[in-house]
Amino acid sequence: MEREENIRDNIIKLPKIELHCHLDGSLSREFVEKRLGRTVQEAELSVSDDCTSLAQYLEKFDLPGQCIQDEKGLEGAAYDVLKGMHRENIVYAEIRFAPLLSENERMSCERVIEATIKGFERGKKDFGIEYGLIVCAMRHHSEEQNRRMLHTAREFLGAGVCAADLAGAEVPYPMSGFMELFKYAKQLGLPFTIHAGECGNAQNIIDAVEAGAARIGHGIAMRGHGDMERQLSAKGIGIELCPISNLQTKAVASADEYPIREFLDAGLKVTINTDNRTVSNTTLSKELEFIERTYGIRDEELPLMMKNALDVAFADDAVKERIFRQLVKCREAYGDLTFNRSTNLRTGKRRYDTMKKYNRIFVIVLDSLGIGAMPDSERFGDIDVDTFGHILERMQTLDIPNLTRLGMLNLHCGGQMQPAAEPIGRFTRLAEASNGKDTMTGHWEMMGIKTEKPFKTFTEHGFPPELIAELEKQCGKKVIGNKSASGTEIIEELGEEEIKNGSMIVYTSADSVLQICGNEETFDLQNLYRCCEIARKITLKDEWRVGRVIARPYVGKKKGEFVRTSNRHDYALKPTGLTALNALKDSGLDVISVGKINDIFCGEGITEAFRSKSSVHGMEQTIDICEKDFKGLCFVNLVDFDALWGHRRNVTGYGEEIEKFDKNLGILMEKLRDDDLLILTADHGNDPTYKGTDHTREYVPFIAYSKSMKGGGAIEEEATFAVIGATIADNFGVKMPEGTIGHSILEEL
Repeated sequence: MEREENIRDNIIKLPKIELHCHLDGSLSREFVEKRLGRTVQEAELSVSDDCTSLAQYLEKFDLPGQCIQDEKGLEGAAYDVLKGMHRENIVYAEIRFAPLLSENERMSCERVIEATIKGFERGKKDFGIEYGLIVCAMRHHSEEQNRRMLHTAREFLGAGVCAADLAGAEVPYPMSGFMELFKYAKQLGLPFTIHAGECGNAQNIIDAVEAGAARIGHGIAMRGHGDMERQLSAKGIGIELCPISNLQTKAVASADEYPIREFLDAGLKVTINTDNRTVSNTTLSKELEFIERTYGIRDEELPLMMKNALDVAFADDAVKERIFRQLVKCREAYGDLTFNRSTNLRTGKRRYDTMKKYNRIFVIVLDSLGIGAMPDSERFGDIDVDTFGHILERMQTLDIPNLTRLGMLNLHCGGQMQPAAEPIGRFTRLAEASNGKDTMTGHWEMMGIKTEKPFKTFTEHGFPPELIAELEKQCGKKVIGNKSASGTEIIEELGEEEIKNGSMIVYTSADSVLQICGNEETFDLQNLYRCCEIARKITLKDEWRVGRVIARPYVGKKKGEFVRTSNRHDYALKPTGLTALNALKDSGLDVISVGKINDIFCGEGITEAFRSKSSVHGMEQTIDICEKDFKGLCFVNLVDFDALWGHRRNVTGYGEEIEKFDKNLGILMEKLRDDDLLILTADHGNDPTYKGTDHTREYVPFIAYSKSMKGGGAIEEEATFAVIGATIADNFGVKMPEGTIGHSILEEL
């Protein structure tokens, strides 16, 4: 008896979070009676204990549905639900409904949503409950209808609406039929949860995750599927369990089969919800008391599930921060560990997944801007190399005020330059853990992949005759060149011959790359791309495996007039595993690429890509992106440092490119928001003072800056580029994929 009283008392004290509650299924009897103007029996609104199916359950929505067919009804309904929640100490709620079910001749979809938000806002003011409105697409509606609703709802995102959902009967309308709809939702920037695995099969859950769902409504069909459970646990996907409703609708045959303990033990982000407060005759307090009595839920697991709910809620950071503080205040009931911000309650391992420190992160790769030889550089043929240092030695000064105040010269000084007295950035140098010094190896490592086996190079003798023969056969063109060369020089040498004979210039460099030149006026750009795609397939063989195939189009009719165009296209190998980019994208975050990032990762983990004409253009694109709203990562590569100046061993050109970058860097820094993080780094070196034309094995800079930082200075040196991806993932509460390397240094930033 005493334990039961303690259970009830702890539940009453616990600030509660509700993520899965349907508006029409949660209207009080008093409200329904007032709207209908008659007495309503409880049995008309709530199911009995002997409910036999979901179909029988859904019959109880008829009367409430009649109450929300005008603006007054919708506003009153929203207010009524928050009023009921207030009685049991709910501090945050996400409430969902289908706007199209209330749309009629007198009321557009827009007015439906406006009226509902008005009611919630009034309830928020009177009861102090933070809320988010989830709009439901219905399975039985046409795609056109659902698209129209989502488009309308997008206008209210952040102003009442927090996400979208898919509801309705799963069996006749499986998730596979709605993949395009939720692709559209992602394009709109609408996050979403999806009803899946309630009374349908496990495939609906798989499809929902593939579509990009951040949460799964119910998910009961996942029971017994260990691999699926581990996958969703790794992705941090929220599971919206509604125990009493699930038992009433016979989502499981009996209470003994309910998978809450299985899901918790699998490390899934389980949340507890009511589904339909009135139809199920339940409250969130009743749900929590039920699972603690029935399934042996431990005292500490109740606040864990509230923390899970906070983690996966569609609320903005400011709201989460306020709710978090309320949760902390109740720790006397559960012990100090319960709401330790940096501790996972189940494992005790450090996490930072409750709050995102930064809302947007910009990673800018100054391609090849190394800062000195690594201890193993000689093994790669590089002795005393230092890209940035040697540029400073040759030029003595650079006009780089913004890099200076960020701490670049504190990190690596030279010439007549002086470090900043009080740098505003946090800085260190990163060593490369992978076996290589090329673009792909460096970028992949940033996002968690360690490359042990280097890509093939063909510097000394060009490509094997067998490869060239196969390329000529499939492309229908004779190959000329086939040697290691500068791109501009080989065009000058062979451009006229290529134009005259309809041949194809193929060359390589010290990097792992096969490049094909084509005159846009005589070769045709699309044909050039076709030949590069063929080359990419041919070079997938282990013995010919190059990292990239690159189309190098140019224009001009004779020597002295040839100029390369901006229509370059890289055909890279797919990353050898999942990266931080995949994890971010799968969690519903934006991953925007600028420059050749999309090519380097073959589009894996990218949500939007911008191709750049130059490094200056890439910075201009980044500045434009900074002025737009997004949540996640903007990943930028500025290739001209490497392509135009490093490989050509042009010290002055390289130095002037750094100066151009610095000017746009100043503009970007001004436009950064307080919750933005900027990271500057490089992928390898390319010392323009060194022999040959190849990249150089070097340390790279890591410079981080945010307007919210309390001060700058040096941080501990790191042994891998992978700290970048791991830190980004940690910031957004996203788990890095299995097999990746790196650790977070978020606490240093």
